[in-house]
Amino acid sequence: MTTNRDRIEHMIQGIARIEDAMKDVSKEEFFQSRLLLDAMSFNFAILGEAANKVSDALQAKHPEIPWGDIIGMRNILIHDYVRPRPEYMWDAYRNDLAPLKHHLQEILKEL
Repeated sequence: MTTNRDRIEHMIQGIARIEDAMKDVSKEEFFQSRLLLDAMSFNFAILGEAANKVSDALQAKHPEIPWGDIIGMRNILIHDYVRPRPEYMWDAYRNDLAPLKHHLQEILKEL
């Protein structure tokens, strides 16, 4: 059985994969690379799927995590896959992943 702890770990692992793939990559390089776009899409989808499986109780306990936004991005990437929206992923990567990773690591300490 997969637990909340497992799901949070999956989310942290997805962030680490994004960070690894995007190390020293410029915005222009990202927008021109199908490989990077696919890697980001896949790992953002993993983040959203794992977030969707975190219990409602744990989500409610941690409103600092934008659960709905994370799950929503996953839904866009999966259901509207023909238009991956790289600008959303770039913005999330640059502005949201570091604080999200920090919050998830704190949650992991509680579990």
